[in-house]
Amino acid sequence: MSFATKRNPAIERMRPLRALCGSTDKELAQVDRLTYELQAPAGAVLIREGDGPSGFFLIVSGKAEVSVAGGRCGELGPGAFFGETSMLDRGPEPATVTALTPTVVRVASRREFRELAEIRSVAHSMLLTLATRQRVALGEGTCRLGVDSPATEDPRACRILAVSS
Repeated sequence: MSFATKRNPAIERMRPLRALCGSTDKELAQVDRLTYELQAPAGAVLIREGDGPSGFFLIVSGKAEVSVAGGRCGELGPGAFFGETSMLDRGPEPATVTALTPTVVRVASRREFRELAEIRSVAHSMLLTLATRQRVALGEGTCRLGVDSPATEDPRACRILAVSS
């Protein structure tokens, strides 16, 4: 005799995502509990540069464009995430992210984000992505790190603005 198990469709959609690679069923269930699914049409602005923290977004399907100061930085697809910078430092959003296609994202507010960041696989993925973004930005010479820059310089010079896809 075999028993059929009922799978959660939201968890099954998240299982192959790069940001959740290596997650256990229990961890995926936590991500499902801590986030809600949002469907955005093509052209929808998901976060806007300079706005206060909007949330943490994990792309389940679709593509989004990242821009800074009106200039295109790159595209994000399934498994990529954004919004973590403002969730971590409580500063303004460093970039604008706009849906290029109909896009499905999982979204977490500040409280839920703190819990998400405690999930081993999510924290590991976030650290790897942030390190990659920093390495790309430093390699391209697009930023300086530190808080000792003169006040007359562009304040964005101290931020890591590069986005990995």
